[in-house]
Amino acid sequence: AQRARTRSSVVGARMTQLAFDELLIIGGGHIGTSIAAATTQRGTVKHCRIIEPNSQHRSYIESHKLATNCFSSVDDAAAAGALNTAELIIICTPLSAYHSVAEALKDKIDSTCLVSDVGSTKREPSAVLTRVLPHAERVIPGHPVAGTEHTGPQAYIADLFENRWCILTPAEHANEQFCVRLEAFWQNLGSQTTRMTPQHHDLILGLTSHLPHLVAYALTATAIEAEKNWTHENNSHHKARHAAPMDIEKSTKNVDSARRDITRYAAGGFRDFTRIAGSNPLMWRDVFLHNADSVLSLVEMFETTLSTLKHNLRQGDGAALEKCFENCYTLRESVVRAGQAGLFQPTELTNPTESLHPKSHA
Repeated sequence: AQRARTRSSVVGARMTQLAFDELLIIGGGHIGTSIAAATTQRGTVKHCRIIEPNSQHRSYIESHKLATNCFSSVDDAAAAGALNTAELIIICTPLSAYHSVAEALKDKIDSTCLVSDVGSTKREPSAVLTRVLPHAERVIPGHPVAGTEHTGPQAYIADLFENRWCILTPAEHANEQFCVRLEAFWQNLGSQTTRMTPQHHDLILGLTSHLPHLVAYALTATAIEAEKNWTHENNSHHKARHAAPMDIEKSTKNVDSARRDITRYAAGGFRDFTRIAGSNPLMWRDVFLHNADSVLSLVEMFETTLSTLKHNLRQGDGAALEKCFENCYTLRESVVRAGQAGLFQPTELTNPTESLHPKSHA
């Protein structure tokens, strides 16, 4: 609580005026509701409205008073006049929904409204928005580099964006006044802001976010394959098909035992990789497909590095391994000094299911 009060006081000290009075968020998931909660906690907009098609999510948003109003669709919001009054619209949907969202908005939004987003890739989604929506100079894509592996409105965190970066990727023709106002909006939520081209964003985030997720998925998938190999090394698929009922039961118990050992004795490194791999599958499918070029290029670099480490390990070259690890240690120190290291919790929750259904942070 003390930490939250300190943060709020810092934000309040640097906030001089509201960047926007009327905010409309499309997509009431983890990021969308965290934006809504942050604006409510800091009083950074007068009215925050959310469009969320999932009825259970809408009920949660309404019962927790995360928005002034909550609508089921763009048409529903338009009928209530929410699109006429919106000064800022932030799209917080999966990337694959951008085109349909833009099509629904294009004939309904006011000509003075700024449209932004929170997508993790920028080149293709930005092109979709500027191509479909009118007044392309008022489309200013953004990416708050924040979030957890949890999904849905129940995962909202009101101070999620505090001391995090929000990257804006405006096109050359973007309205500078609106860029400044959007920067002020995110700064009022506690973020640091910067600008870069969509191409540079996708390259940098490909390395710092997308590749780590792909590696986490690969490592977790490797554990699944290892589990299969360990449990079937003495029970081939052919034998399993023709085994007696008791043999099948024994094989099943072996599978359960291997899974139990992998999960029960998960060390810190594996645990952290599975946390990343526990992220929203739909969202990350879209991220990889929309930034495939950058990610594939980085995967090739990663494979080269992994091959070098494999060679050094095979040759027993401890000096080469240590040198590589020292370089990695130095980079980690740079991340810590930059204030981007995050927190590490070495202990476990009393109730492990709490990590699957986290309590919201007001």
